Order: sequence, then C-alpha cells, then structure tokens
Amino acid sequence: MFFVNVGSVIAWLATIGGLAKMALSYWLAFTVETHEQMVAVSKRYLGTQTTGEAINESTLLFVFGILVGLLVHIAKNMKAQ
Repeated sequence: MFFVNVGSVIAWLATIGGLAKMALSYWLAFTVETHEQMVAVSKRYLGTQTTGEAINESTLLFVFGILVGLLVHIAKNMKAQ
C-alpha cells in the first residue's frame, strides 16, 4: 500500500511537472525572437541549451508520469480483487 501511494504521488508530480515545463518551453520558443536570446533564456530558465531539448525532456517526463500512473492504477485494481 505504501508503494502504491508513493507511486501515485510520483505519477502526479511527473505528469504536472512535465506539462508545466513543456508549456514554458513552447511559450519561450514562440516568444523569443533571436537565437542568442533563446539560448540565454533556455540556459537561465530551463537548464538546457535550447528550447527543443527542454521540450524533449519534458515530453519524456510527462510520458513517464503517465506510465507510472497506469502501473499504479493496475496495482490498485489487483489489490481490490
């Protein structure tokens, strides 16, 4: 039961965190005008060289959160039987 609850928390945090970083990355990609500014903004706010790298990382984090959430859902259903 403990690991199911921890897995649920991890799934929610990963999903929400991935979506938030993805939204910020797309917003920066469409609002910053020059490449030099984009590199500086990406390094400062996203921790990556470009917004594309941040989008890739956030997509993987989002998918990880969804997969962990599915596993938690399966574990809860197995426990109920």
